[in-house]
Amino acid sequence: MDTRIIKGIIAAAILFWAVMNFISGHWVSGIFIVLLAGLSVLLMLRSIRLVMVFVALRQQKFDRAERWLARVPRPDLLWKKQEAYFHYLTGLIASQKQDLNKSDKSFRKALALGLRMDYDQAVAKLNLAMISLSRNRRTEAQALISEVKKLDKRQMLKNEIKMVNEALKKGPQMVHRRY
Repeated sequence: MDTRIIKGIIAAAILFWAVMNFISGHWVSGIFIVLLAGLSVLLMLRSIRLVMVFVALRQQKFDRAERWLARVPRPDLLWKKQEAYFHYLTGLIASQKQDLNKSDKSFRKALALGLRMDYDQAVAKLNLAMISLSRNRRTEAQALISEVKKLDKRQMLKNEIKMVNEALKKGPQMVHRRY
C-alpha cells in the first residue's frame, strides 16, 4: 500500500480526535492535537529523508547524504516535485563523485519532472553544461549556459558561469577541474 494513503489516514484520524476534543469541551488539548495534525500533514507532504539529504549536503557530508538518499525505498512513489528533487540530489552527489553518466541522467530527469526553484534549475543546467562541455558538445553547453544566466536572477552562480564560459573559449580540458 502507498505510504501517502497511510499517512493521510493517520492525519484524518488525528484531526477527528481534535474535533472530538473540541466537541467535548477540551479546548486546550484540542488545539494541541490540531497542531499535531498539522505536523502529520507536513510530514505527509515532505519527505523527511530528502530534507536530511539537503542538510547533509549543506554540511558538505556527501557520504551521509548518499546514505540518506539510499534510504528512499521507491522514488517513483514520491510526489512529482519530491521525485524531481530526489533526482536533483542524486545528480549532485554523482557529480561530486565524478560519475558523469549518472549525474547527466539524474539532472535531466529532475528538470523533466520540474524543479520548483529557479536556483535549483540553474544549478542543474549549469552541471549539465559542464558535462556537455566535457563531452565536447559546445553548442549544447552554450545553450545551457544562456538558460542558466536567465534563471540566476540573484547572480549567485556568476563565478561558475564565468568559469564555464572561459572553458568554452579554451577547450574541454578546463572543465575537469573541481570548482
